[in-house]
Amino acid sequence: MDKIFQKIFWGYIIISFDIHIFIDILIDPLGYFMIYKGIKQLVKDFPIANKSKIVSFGLIFYSIPSVILDNTLEWNWYYTIFSFIDLLLVFYIFQLIISIAKAADEFAFEKRAFWTGTVYFISTFIALLISSFVPNLPVSNTLYFITLVMLIAALILEIMFFVLIWRVRKLYVPINE
Repeated sequence: MDKIFQKIFWGYIIISFDIHIFIDILIDPLGYFMIYKGIKQLVKDFPIANKSKIVSFGLIFYSIPSVILDNTLEWNWYYTIFSFIDLLLVFYIFQLIISIAKAADEFAFEKRAFWTGTVYFISTFIALLISSFVPNLPVSNTLYFITLVMLIAALILEIMFFVLIWRVRKLYVPINE
């Protein structure tokens, strides 16, 4: 379990940081490939992992343009779709983590994963919906404040997700690797 979730963890680290110097240095397809390779090893023991495997495989190819493209207004539609598909992958990974916690008889971890996933998914979904309307709003201090609060909340939720992925490595579940 340790090596599997290390792949998933480092895959998410790669896709979370965008360092653009003409192209994205930490290329997203590599991150999604690492996530795919990790999840693929869990499909036999956890059938719910198949959904994550399919979405992560699709994101390997869908994320190729993000290596070259910068997140500009002309490509806003691409990044909106990309964000929703990535959110779907996160949702399936939370479902996978919950099923692994159940298999390990770790009720407290299962509950933590459920609530972290619920807050993460709802908050991120609302932020994605709101971000569609932000370009049409008049610029004001209130808008800056709301954007700042949303960015801080997103950062905290992302860190919580990373911690959860890192901690699930230590759960003992016999699997066929």
